[in-house]
Formats: sequence, structure tokens, C-alpha cells
Amino acid sequence: MSKFECGGLKKGELFIMSQAIGTGRSLRNETILRYKSDAMRIRMAEEFATQAHKGQLRRFGEGEAYIEHPKRVAKRVSDARLSVEAIQSALLHDVVEDCDVTSEQIYKKFGDVVGRYVDVMTDIPYIKGGPNRAARKEITRNKFLLLQGLESIEVATIKVADCIDNAVSIKENDPDFWRVFRKEIFALSGILTLAEPNMHDKLRDILEMPRRIHTKKVLSLWEYGELKI
Repeated sequence: MSKFECGGLKKGELFIMSQAIGTGRSLRNETILRYKSDAMRIRMAEEFATQAHKGQLRRFGEGEAYIEHPKRVAKRVSDARLSVEAIQSALLHDVVEDCDVTSEQIYKKFGDVVGRYVDVMTDIPYIKGGPNRAARKEITRNKFLLLQGLESIEVATIKVADCIDNAVSIKENDPDFWRVFRKEIFALSGILTLAEPNMHDKLRDILEMPRRIHTKKVLSLWEYGELKI
């Protein structure tokens, strides 16, 4: 049994995970059941992100409410059967970067793990006279290189899920920016090698780049499509 499966559940302890993420659909082709307390934590993150992004629209989403983006990222992360903290972080990954929310608020409300994950996912903001876009993206790549252990696996997978959703929208709606974005994400994908292999392959397919040959270490971590730590 993997660490993300729950054994010995009693009546009343089950909760439909797809409802917790607000998709209204089953995950991984069947409903994933987890402890109700975990689902409540995810619901709390979803509600926080929804309020933080209230009124925001996706730049490349033809008027779509912004919150739909982190929800889709969270669904992919849940499909990969990562930790509750990883799913919370997927929902919250843009609130510090794009909303009136501080990193300190995330640490205080959701704990050190989620705070750390969101910190890594947050890009350096544009400041007049500060680093240009290329330099800011290099700083972001370096943050991922500093990760170790479980956080390197989980944050890499969250970022790949984020990149997939952004890549699909940008590729369809802004061909000019797509050329810039594609190069940036291709460079980043070479660092996110511990991400869930099938998800990593999907991103490379969208980028129209050759798939990476996954090492035995990565394949063993993700044996049978589930993380084994």
C-alpha cells in the first residue's frame, strides 16, 4: 500500500475527492476516497484561492475565470496521488504572485510545507530597473535546483502540471508569445526531471520536443504510476 492510500477506513471517514477540488468528476477514472480531514484541508485551500483570485480572468483563456487554472493544476496533482500539501499548493500556487496575498499568510494559514512549495512556485516580480525576464526565469530555474528529497519530486510535478495548462492556453491563443514561452518551459523541463513521468512526457509533447529518457531512479520512484518513498 502506498503512503497515499488509506486502509481501515470507517464509515463516515470517506469523502469524495473530486468534490473537494470542485471538479464534480471522478479522478483517475474512478472516485478517489481519502480521509475527510484531508478533503477539508483541500477545500480550505480551494476557498482561499477562489477568494484571492476573485474577479481575475485568464489572460489566454478567452474570459475564463482565473481560478479554473489552479483547479486544473490541482486535479493533475491529485491524479498523480501526491500529498494533501501538494494539492493545496497546486491550488494556491499563484496567489502570492498574482494576488494581494503574502508568503507569510500562506505559511501561517497552511503550514511550512505548503508555504515552502508556494514560495518556490512564485516567480520574481517585474521591477522597473530590476532583472529582465530572462534573468528572472533563470532565478526561478535555480530555485528548483535547490530542492531536495520529497519536495523536489512534488514541486516538480506541480510545476509540470502548471506548465501543461499554461502551454495549452498560450499555444492556442497567442502564437507570438508561444515562441518565447516554449523556449522558457523547454529549458525548465530539463530541470524538472523528477516529476511524474507521464505528465513530463505530456509537457514535452505539447512543446513538440523529444521526450526525455527517464532514469531508473525516476521510474522506480513512480513505479506503477504511484510515488514510492
